[in-house]
Amino acid sequence: MAFETTKDVLDHVREFHQQLSEFYRNLIDKTDKERVRMLLDYLSRHEKHLEESMVRYEAEVSERVLKTWFQYPPPKEILGICKTLAVDEVEDLSVDGVIKLALELDNCLIDLYKEMIRGSGSEEVREVFQSLLDMEKQEELELVRDSLELKDL
Repeated sequence: MAFETTKDVLDHVREFHQQLSEFYRNLIDKTDKERVRMLLDYLSRHEKHLEESMVRYEAEVSERVLKTWFQYPPPKEILGICKTLAVDEVEDLSVDGVIKLALELDNCLIDLYKEMIRGSGSEEVREVFQSLLDMEKQEELELVRDSLELKDL
C-alpha cells in the first residue's frame, strides 16, 4: 500500500513549481518573439516565487498536519506531467499557446488539491489543501489577466 504524508505532498508541489520555472526558462531560447519571451520570463519568475512561497507556507503548517498520513495518496501522474514535458515538444510558442499550456499545467495542481481534499480524513488537512486550492485558482486568474495585458502591448 502507498502511504504519503501531507509534507510529502507539499514537497511534490514545491518541486513541481521548481520544475515549471526551469521549463519556462528553457523555452525562452526557443523563440525570437519578444512578447512570448516576456511571457515565458514572467512565468518562470512566477513559478520560482510560488516555489519559495511553498517553502514559507509549509513552515506555517503545524507539525501534526505535516505528519498526517494518507492511505490513498493521489497518483503521482497528476504532477508527473512536468517530468514528461520536453522543451522540444512544445509546438505552439505563441502568446496564446503559452497561456494555454500554462493553464493546463495549473490545472494539474488544481486536480491534485481537489484530490487531497477528497482523500483527507482530517478537517485540518482539508483546510490546508482548500487554502492551496483557493490560492491556485487566484493565481490562475492573475495569470490570465497579466497574460492578456501582455498580449495587448
